[in-house]
Amino acid sequence: MSNMTLIDSHVHLWDTARLDYPWLTGIPAIDSPHLPGEYRDASEGYDVEKLVFVQCDVADGQSRDEVRWITELAETDEPRIAGIVAWAPVAEGSAVAPELEWLATMPLVRGVRQLIQPEADNAFCAKPDFVRGVQLVGQAGLSFDLCIKGDGQFASVLALVEQCPDVRFVLDHIGKPFIAEGIVEPWAGYIGQLAEASNVSCKISGVTTEADWESWSPDSLRLGGNSIDDDVLDMVANLQNLTRLSLENTAVDDKMIRPVSEVESLATLNVTNTRVTADSFASLSQLPFLESVYAWNTETTPAALDAVRTALAPVKIIGGATLSLPPPEPGVNEVMEEPIDAAIDE
Repeated sequence: MSNMTLIDSHVHLWDTARLDYPWLTGIPAIDSPHLPGEYRDASEGYDVEKLVFVQCDVADGQSRDEVRWITELAETDEPRIAGIVAWAPVAEGSAVAPELEWLATMPLVRGVRQLIQPEADNAFCAKPDFVRGVQLVGQAGLSFDLCIKGDGQFASVLALVEQCPDVRFVLDHIGKPFIAEGIVEPWAGYIGQLAEASNVSCKISGVTTEADWESWSPDSLRLGGNSIDDDVLDMVANLQNLTRLSLENTAVDDKMIRPVSEVESLATLNVTNTRVTADSFASLSQLPFLESVYAWNTETTPAALDAVRTALAPVKIIGGATLSLPPPEPGVNEVMEEPIDAAIDE
């Protein structure tokens, strides 16, 4: 189905025979074990090289057991598990420190998530204790996943991020816009503001769960009459403080590059798991601050390489993993081979 090497950055696994998940009560469709074997069946045909497990809100007192179990799975049943986003009580402020110290002993833990979505108080994540807890997550060298729903929570996330400039944030599921209701604002405005923060990344994931579960179709995944891709690309063109951008798991063509070429502040472009066409990069030569193009697991052609080198003569082209880049002519571009793990660690 796909010949691209993929990293699945948001995987949930649970075993109801081993751990308790109170939130599954009343949801019989998924209130049963969902284990690596099922994931392998569902992803058959895709070259998934690595997985990142994200915590599943187990019962109180079982979060460490969840981390131990996933670590065990990585050692025995599913060696592609390369990272864990674990639960920690960040809302307790400085009291989260002992849990962070324990998580530091678990080598697969890369980040932390405490769900914001189920909280009735929209200001929950902007309160001093929560902010302090997240700051400690950053000091521990871990990222923090933001899982929210609703305009009030999104506004509070903006306040949280502003107070935590040294924390690496990941916005889960594009901030869960109201796709089923067809409501664009203020989500579009909020995500535009959030994108101005250089320490925030966004997962384009979980989109169908925000649509009508029983009758969604690709055409229904639209906001304001446009496809999700159209809306995101249009917003990118307006983010004039953007310095880094990733285009992943797609075909990079003129439609994708058009808004990118308008972001004059762009310094680094990542193209991951893509197919690069010969004409895609010519417009990027007008970007005054572009320094590096990272191409990971990217299919290309000699014609595309020539186009890249012609358009981006002063720019460093960095290739890694399965990308095949022939040596450039002296003085044109610098080509470096770096392991894909380096991108994960960063």
